Amino acid sequence: MRLKTFLYTLCLRRYRAVSFDIFDTLLERDVDRPVDVFLRVGDIVLGAGKGEQFQADRIAAEKAARVPAPNGEVTLDDIYEALIAAGYDRETAEELKTEEVRSELNGCFVKASMKPVFDAALKRGKTVFLISDMYLPPEVISGMAARCGYEGYEKLFVSNEYGVSKRSGKLFDEVLKEYDLSKKDLLHIGDSIGADLLGARKAGIAALPVARKNRLGRLLDRS
Repeated sequence: MRLKTFLYTLCLRRYRAVSFDIFDTLLERDVDRPVDVFLRVGDIVLGAGKGEQFQADRIAAEKAARVPAPNGEVTLDDIYEALIAAGYDRETAEELKTEEVRSELNGCFVKASMKPVFDAALKRGKTVFLISDMYLPPEVISGMAARCGYEGYEKLFVSNEYGVSKRSGKLFDEVLKEYDLSKKDLLHIGDSIGADLLGARKAGIAALPVARKNRLGRLLDRS
């Protein structure tokens, strides 16, 4: 067992339950940045060279969809309705949405350093949750997890289904409430400083960080 994996599994001993972030924690995409999925989708559906414009439009549509949404949580359908409102015809938007889901499913792979930690949590009898701030439908996310070999967990919690996020701490509160756990019972593991580490702190639970690929580049994207 690698030293890093050993240290993570050692930390599991103190807790009844453990929640794992999904993207960049348990699985990774075959692109440098999440928004690069949109570039691929645009090229496939609209034609070579059209991906860059679709990428920009898709990013703008998500921002527009979040403005009126309670707590800013939106679904993939909400985003594509915003894209239609911005001028895309419905048939094309549906093709793009279908391809986005297909690209996400086909472009994910297991994060090798974290799969043994997930397996160790199950082996040690911990109640395991998956938890994500995400617009994709829960069934798509669970399909991605299954594709990467993540099975046997208790439940998947997705922000767009609950209307609250990890980043606010409130999605962790939903986990605690639904399973009658105290804050000291749950350990969270994730890669995002804001959503996973600070979000867990807001909820009063312990958290462990995970290294994220291209962290600097993704921070610059948000600036």
